[in-house]
Amino acid sequence: MVNYFGLYVGNSTASIAVLKEDGKVDVLANEAGDRVTATVVAIANDEKVVGSTAAVTSYALANTAINYNKRLLDPTVDVDSPSFRPWGTENNVKIEGRSPSDFKYLVTVDDPKKPTVCTPTQIATLIFKKLYGIGVGAAPGQKKYSCVIAVPRHWDATSRRLTADAATEAGWEVVQIINEPASALLAYQIGFENPPANQLVLVYRLGGLSCDATVMSVDQGLQIIVSHVRNANLGGQDIIDLVTEHLRDEFKRKYYLDPKDSRKAMWKLRVAATGIVHTLSTVPSSSRFIESVCEGVDFNPTISQARFEALLQPLLPKLIAPIQEALQEAAVDANQVSKVVLCGGVLKVPKIRSTVSSLFNCDVCSKLNPDEVLASGAAQQAGLIGDRRDIGLHVTKVSKHVPFLAENLKVKINDEEMIIEHGVMPITQKKKITLDDTKIVLTAKQERNPPFKSFAGEGVINCSESGEVELDLRITTDNELVAEVVHEKTKELQQLTIELVPCS
Repeated sequence: MVNYFGLYVGNSTASIAVLKEDGKVDVLANEAGDRVTATVVAIANDEKVVGSTAAVTSYALANTAINYNKRLLDPTVDVDSPSFRPWGTENNVKIEGRSPSDFKYLVTVDDPKKPTVCTPTQIATLIFKKLYGIGVGAAPGQKKYSCVIAVPRHWDATSRRLTADAATEAGWEVVQIINEPASALLAYQIGFENPPANQLVLVYRLGGLSCDATVMSVDQGLQIIVSHVRNANLGGQDIIDLVTEHLRDEFKRKYYLDPKDSRKAMWKLRVAATGIVHTLSTVPSSSRFIESVCEGVDFNPTISQARFEALLQPLLPKLIAPIQEALQEAAVDANQVSKVVLCGGVLKVPKIRSTVSSLFNCDVCSKLNPDEVLASGAAQQAGLIGDRRDIGLHVTKVSKHVPFLAENLKVKINDEEMIIEHGVMPITQKKKITLDDTKIVLTAKQERNPPFKSFAGEGVINCSESGEVELDLRITTDNELVAEVVHEKTKELQQLTIELVPCS
């Protein structure tokens, strides 16, 4: 039994999905029972801790934790930019370097003169090892563990290679790296409809540090990115900031103490704010007991869904701006969109989901948890590829050229006519016909409007006798129409290749 895995590692969380032999995708839980794993790595003296334990167990551990590692693998990152998000409470982690290839972390554990040095790729390897352990636990005994990884569309070859190297070092066999918008469509099997449906799909991802909107055209199963708009400085952490600041104001108002000057106090408030936001995704109110926030004073705040939505209100226009810009860039109206796919854990927040949904009059895909969509789509792709390594896949290179029949091809077979519809080549179509004569005259023509050229070709197949035959037509990437005729009675095979040449 072979299982294929899909991986997604974000700035805040990571997830792993498996496609089983029965064709179903399962998102796997970690040892704590969570279906997403925090991408936080704490550097201690004797070990490196991966997951939520590294962030919330103790302030001392959080002080040496590396967060948001994915951003240092991003080719567009600028650590000198004013918009580069600071670590928050993590004062003992420094960054050196100018690009994903030479970034490194300096983590002070005990001696400031002897910091622990590690690279973003090494931290990514630890996260992929965590996912590898989950995968092995779910499917023990496999000879190899193959995976597809979903990464941002704008990542270049270097960022993709570093990601593949990290996963390989962790034990994975990386089959392919795909773009996140494509993975989102695969998760819902958009483009696999029968009969094929041509449609416009909007993919909206709202992550921990960034968000993006992608308008995609799905035509005969071919995914085409029409527009893509990304905001690298807006995400779920901005929502955590709002709630943290609200808790600080409430504590200050109630106890006349300001925790802002204490990094440990603000860390406690931020941990509580994170839990509150997660809880309010499913229940109408949330409470948190925070021990000894400031000067030994405990705090037990409660935030209702209504209050939370009021805090969110100023942020909502910024969150939907990438969607509006992507539609404008694609020159399409919202009512032309056939489906909307949401991905990213922040989109579990009801107010944000409803705000996005209100922009469209179509189906908003919601069967899957938003933070599990990208891993599920990658698992689907891993299953589609399977063990076939002879189809010309490159692990990290993005395929930019896809052979595509742009317009329908009309083929006249004696007195009958059939249409080969446009789509990804090669295209095959079969037809059974009855011959009154032994001759089959084939005339093919593709008519296109100027300035594009039209193509045409013709040929004759001579059979040994009349009767029932099966005709197999195939359009190749060499501008050829290949015809094969098998006689039902004699099983005689006749072949003909017609070159399609430009015509007026």
